[in-house]
Amino acid sequence: MNSCKIRLLFCAHIRWYNAEAEYVHRLARGALERGCEVLLWGKPGSPLLEKARSDGIPILAFGDPGSLNPAMMSAVHRAASDLVREGRFQVVNALRSEGFPLIAAAARSAGARVVRTRADMRPPKLVPLNRLLHRNYADLVIAANDLIREELLVRLKLPPERVRTVRFGIDPAELEPGPGDPALARELGLKPTDRVVGLMGRLGRVKGQEFALRAAEEVSARVPEARFLVIYRDVEDSDRFLSELSRSKLRDRFVLVGPRPAHREVMRLCEVALIPSVGSEANCRVALEWMALAVPVIGSRVGVIPELIEHGTTGFLVQPRYGETLARCLIELLKNPARARAMGEAGRQRLLSHFTQDHMVEQSLSAFQGLVQKQH
Repeated sequence: MNSCKIRLLFCAHIRWYNAEAEYVHRLARGALERGCEVLLWGKPGSPLLEKARSDGIPILAFGDPGSLNPAMMSAVHRAASDLVREGRFQVVNALRSEGFPLIAAAARSAGARVVRTRADMRPPKLVPLNRLLHRNYADLVIAANDLIREELLVRLKLPPERVRTVRFGIDPAELEPGPGDPALARELGLKPTDRVVGLMGRLGRVKGQEFALRAAEEVSARVPEARFLVIYRDVEDSDRFLSELSRSKLRDRFVLVGPRPAHREVMRLCEVALIPSVGSEANCRVALEWMALAVPVIGSRVGVIPELIEHGTTGFLVQPRYGETLARCLIELLKNPARARAMGEAGRQRLLSHFTQDHMVEQSLSAFQGLVQKQH
């Protein structure tokens, strides 16, 4: 690990502990472990700050940079200016677009370098102020994947050398490959002869579980022992998978596993993973978790997924919303378990080479250090 002596302020007023929150959490923790002085500034009471506090990361809970209330805007700008100046922070990393103008102006006035990290698949707004902010106030823009980077270059006309991709990474030691627990399988109603396909993530239209249901009919006809294990934490209002499943003649083929602390043990019961998303996936943590467990992944060509999965080597990439294509890929791997295992092993090696937490932290700190050195 490279040592880092710079002072970093991460501004992440994120309400939920989503993939974006985990991105900055892992980055802040990694920077602290490498000797940087770190402060994570976020939303009071947010899960991100609570998890960061438990890891020993210094935190500050204050304000709402995205507020349009003049008094709050003034308070946030004043607090940011004082914070950067008194803390002598050299780099201020803004993780959200909300409040970015206030934070960037305060940081620049205090002599800090400004980094804007973007991990949102929505295209950046084509308004003059947004272009001005990114061109004139951001010393560097970090994109969570290449697709976001290309959007920034095209829509905001940013210089290519000022936009860098740093993908999300996980600690592979947290998810070691291994056999599934037979007792857990019995608890979930799975038989030793079942061929288990795993899906994991919140239930909602953007995650595309309904297309897995459409694929299940052909898969079940060709591989009668196939079962679909759906691991989830939350159900969005937009979800229609559960209602479709309740009316489906294939509902007995699906095993639903709600929130539980040992979800990784459940994942080990699966021999193939499916990510049928139709949008979003700026980071796609779940793809990395499947790869860490040496499970081959069939994923949609959305967001970062095509940058993670090597088609035909670590899994398959398919167009979103095509249940028949999902079915063909699943049948191919379930009918050829040796190929599936080889793809899973290749996926884990790809993760170790490109998508670990260490890679993410070291690439980010290298970029931050480069900015500080240019300043001097």
